Amino acid sequence: MGRVYEARHQRLTTKRFAVKMLHPDLARQPDVVTRFSARSRSVERDFTPARGRRYDVSSTPDGRPYIVAELSAGRRAR
Repeated sequence: MGRVYEARHQRLTTKRFAVKMLHPDLARQPDVVTRFSARSRSVERDFTPARGRRYDVSSTPDGRPYIVAELSAGRRAR
């Protein structure tokens, strides 16, 4: 559905985050955006320390929704 990027806070340099962004083509489909938003709400509701905490849900200036969460210590894609 999109991509997940690793990000670091500009001032709190030891903090790492995962930024999940919806693919631009899918961001134009209201049903997909609704599912993405519902998923972001369920992440916070079903919080466990292993999953990490969600910090922000918003959208880019061009309308692409994204979720910012703690970066979990899992396997990274290469």
